[in-house]
Amino acid sequence: MTKDRSIATEEDINQILSEFPVVNQADLPTDFLLRTRIDAPAFRHLSPRKFFVIRKKDLYRKVTGHLRIHHLFALGAPARKGFYFSDDLLYWGIDPDILHKLLELRLTLENEGYDGEAFSCNYGYRHPALNAAVGGAPYSRHIAGDALDLVIGDVNQDGQTNAADKAIVLNLCERKLIGNRGGIGRYPGTQVVHIDLRGKRARWDSY
Repeated sequence: MTKDRSIATEEDINQILSEFPVVNQADLPTDFLLRTRIDAPAFRHLSPRKFFVIRKKDLYRKVTGHLRIHHLFALGAPARKGFYFSDDLLYWGIDPDILHKLLELRLTLENEGYDGEAFSCNYGYRHPALNAAVGGAPYSRHIAGDALDLVIGDVNQDGQTNAADKAIVLNLCERKLIGNRGGIGRYPGTQVVHIDLRGKRARWDSY
């Protein structure tokens, strides 16, 4: 696989993830558990059971479509700060299914004649302490690792980034990608769209 090419299939995503060790939540370092509050009783039912162990130097690898691993760490997370090219260990509680869904969004946009790369990601997995620090809902699906906040760009390629672009993505999420299988945060007046795979329908407008 060419390291910097776009990641175009679920098999590609799974191959990349298979290169990283996986640890159970119970095997995470004690100081990490305490600092992140992952093991707090309120979050034990929600926090991911398994975490990918990656090194900071892997953050620049593409993992789904045009997005790199560091794009799928939450804004404000240590992974998005400082020197990338180190062997420092990071624990990533992402659900592979949400990466597959992100790829599906890209491919669906392209199949319908839109720009499949005209979005970025603000937030992926957030451990409980980071979720609280950024003002997330107390039991946000970001804690579970199956949610993403996307920032929608010029999807329709008309030279502008506006509500029309966002409406295209929301429509695709309703009709094809999420439907009754998860949550969609619409956040009117912004270019942000939240998607998650909670297993049941949920819709909301305010942060």
